[in-house]
Amino acid sequence: MKEDDNISKEEYLKSLKIDQINSSKLREYIKSIESFPLYLNDVFKFVGESNKKRVFEIMSRMNDGNTWIKKCNYLFEGINRSFLVAADLIDQNENLFVPFRVTQEDRFVYYFIENGIYRVFSLWDTLAHLYNFYYELGFKTKRLHYSDIFNLTFRQTFMIKVKRKVNEIVAKPNDSVLQFIEQRFIQICRYINEKNELVNGHWKGNHRYLRYIRNQFTHRDNPHDFSSLNYTQNGIIMPDAPLLELKRAIDDYLVVYEYIYDVFKLITTELAKYGIWFDVDIKHYNPMKKLIDDMKQQNANNPFSV
Repeated sequence: MKEDDNISKEEYLKSLKIDQINSSKLREYIKSIESFPLYLNDVFKFVGESNKKRVFEIMSRMNDGNTWIKKCNYLFEGINRSFLVAADLIDQNENLFVPFRVTQEDRFVYYFIENGIYRVFSLWDTLAHLYNFYYELGFKTKRLHYSDIFNLTFRQTFMIKVKRKVNEIVAKPNDSVLQFIEQRFIQICRYINEKNELVNGHWKGNHRYLRYIRNQFTHRDNPHDFSSLNYTQNGIIMPDAPLLELKRAIDDYLVVYEYIYDVFKLITTELAKYGIWFDVDIKHYNPMKKLIDDMKQQNANNPFSV
């Protein structure tokens, strides 16, 4: 009978698509996301005049970059805290999640996951602001949304501005740099619009999945409550297990973190061209590189691991 119970539990976990998600790995990746060093406070050492750039202009540009680093670090801290609390609560809850009966403990977990998800979307908007700042795209910052920049209809205009910017700081021929930036732009556009589906055991469309949850919670019904309503599009709302939702939110978090790092590397390279000296080599600073590579390898070997 005990063996039958184990088989039943295994099948139940598979039905929730959480049977191979390792919560300790989730926690490991969250804790490994580190703040970026501030230009003016942490690593700035010396500024000299170069390429006919005045010191004031260089310092102003560095100060703007510093402001966006502070914004990112603030969001990293909030996301990490929310997701770690959620992971701890999931581990503490010994009862299996039942979609038809969401408990008070489940609601508490969802609260911290929702908090983290909202901040992850703020990171995506921050990525758009960084693109706007670095490439001097000319968008008004007050109403800039990441979809304003990261859509393929903007590609041609984007590359015109990119070429102008790259020509200022990278000696020709610089085709390989332009190609990398364009490929990255296309990659982001495709990623945020990728269809939410399970393909050959691999989750696709994590960002679109989270966008649906955020929009549903903001504009329609609570996606974390089971309900059957006549006016909903699908008729029935079936909440996903908190562990699955947390896993997919962390995956999206790691993706936007990597994209943000790319922009900071470009900003740092530009500042170095203008004569900035740093105490540490932040052009190669990427605390998540090894972990991201490990995650990609693990996902290739085991589609449900993190």
